[in-house]
Amino acid sequence: MMVVVASRSSNLSSSREALAMLLPDDDVVLWPDPRAKEADVVIGWDVPADLYEGMCRLRLVHGLAAGVDNLIRPSLAGHVPVCRIVDAAQARGMAEYVHRGTTYFHRGFDAMARARAEHQWIHLKQSDASSACVGVMGLGHMGLAVSRALLNAGYRVRGWSRSPKRPRASSASWDRRSWRPFCLAATYWCAFCH
Repeated sequence: MMVVVASRSSNLSSSREALAMLLPDDDVVLWPDPRAKEADVVIGWDVPADLYEGMCRLRLVHGLAAGVDNLIRPSLAGHVPVCRIVDAAQARGMAEYVHRGTTYFHRGFDAMARARAEHQWIHLKQSDASSACVGVMGLGHMGLAVSRALLNAGYRVRGWSRSPKRPRASSASWDRRSWRPFCLAATYWCAFCH
């Protein structure tokens, strides 16, 4: 089997070396090695637009992170499955990041930073987290983790998904036409679409 490790923005040579040790009977090459055209599997992140051209044997594309947007390119044949990493620790980290960002704006830290830069003192009206509604666009693994964290912090959460989901952690809507009221209902919003 030929495995190609590819990225146009990251040095994945250590990933190639680790895979080569795990797959001693297979060829593991780093793009742009000319043998990449013989790939059975591509493992990567932020791949070049023309990477898949001429890869007639390609059977799988695997992402090195949660998203797949930077793996799907016009040159990828429609029958080739694309998979991604689903990692609980990564979802928790994203939930913490979004919670911190939401709190930053909800509590006015952005306004305080601007005022400080202008050597001004401002008094900001504080409001409870429940006064804000956060829209989470995409209720997959990451979106649900984010929704739960925000709900636990007291925010109201409105979720939107392209496909029907059980609203386990938020008020969910999945009608493709409902994105507009979803956006209008939210004070803040974030997107996890895939």
